Amino acid sequence: MTLSQSSKIEKRLVAVECDFNLILDMMFKDFDTTGYNVKTIEGLPAGAKMIREYYDHQHGTVVFIFTHETFDEVEDGVQLPRLRITHQRIVT
Repeated sequence: MTLSQSSKIEKRLVAVECDFNLILDMMFKDFDTTGYNVKTIEGLPAGAKMIREYYDHQHGTVVFIFTHETFDEVEDGVQLPRLRITHQRIVT
């Protein structure tokens, strides 16, 4: 996705991918994380605002577009930078 496809107003953007199957699993009743907690090790800064989302058929992921004042400005027509979210499973 390029900036011109995402937003002409916001210039400080990143794209965050999330596995479609994970999102789908979490929608079902009795989704269970008993026995562990999940901690975000690397992620979005506090105050980041989601401005849009789309499904990437090629990669099988849902892509969320976020803006925040600390993100680098993105030029029109340039591929949005990807932000990697890292989680740690903590056994309880």
